Amino acid sequence: MDMLKIRPSVVMSEGITFAGFNILDPEEFYGRTGVPFLSVRKGKPDITAMIMAIRKYERDAFIKESTLRKINPDSMNLGGAEITANYAGMTHEDARKLLLRTLGDGILPEPVRLAHIVASTIYGYAQAIEKRDPDP
Repeated sequence: MDMLKIRPSVVMSEGITFAGFNILDPEEFYGRTGVPFLSVRKGKPDITAMIMAIRKYERDAFIKESTLRKINPDSMNLGGAEITANYAGMTHEDARKLLLRTLGDGILPEPVRLAHIVASTIYGYAQAIEKRDPDP
């Protein structure tokens, strides 16, 4: 975050896992950056199933399992939709207000939904280029 000229006021994501079994610890993120973190996902995660999969496929399972065990997902009902949030650097009420303020017509906050659309588009474009010209 030191490279950024403008510091974000909060970082939002869809869940705390990325590209398989890469797990982000919200408290560690906040501690290292000083930027509040908020992740949201539909429904409730199955932590036990995640831990079993990590034990089966990952060499550094102990580290990832300990991260999952210390995270305390917070269930919230936002306009009839049940979501799970993980946050650091903010209170439950701050997280709830931010989610309500950024929700559009769906369950996910608009910044997260838009980021997903952009990433999917870039990925699709990269796949199309790879199919057209596999050896650049």
